[in-house]
Amino acid sequence: MSEFQTDSLRPSSLPTASLGRRQPSTANADKDADAELDKVAEEWNLRIDREMKNLTGGLGELVDLADVRSPFPFA
Repeated sequence: MSEFQTDSLRPSSLPTASLGRRQPSTANADKDADAELDKVAEEWNLRIDREMKNLTGGLGELVDLADVRSPFPFA
């Protein structure tokens, strides 16, 4: 006798039914989802690093521009 399985813990927008077909392994799906999340997180980290580098460079330029000195040595 086979063990009873249900997909009740997997919510979906449409009802599903299995007609004797083997359900995909959730362990593989979890590993794939974790890998995809890691990939997306790494992409965001690279984007944030690039944006922060641009911001710090721009702020450095602003500070250099704000350092106004008089061209006259006696002023």
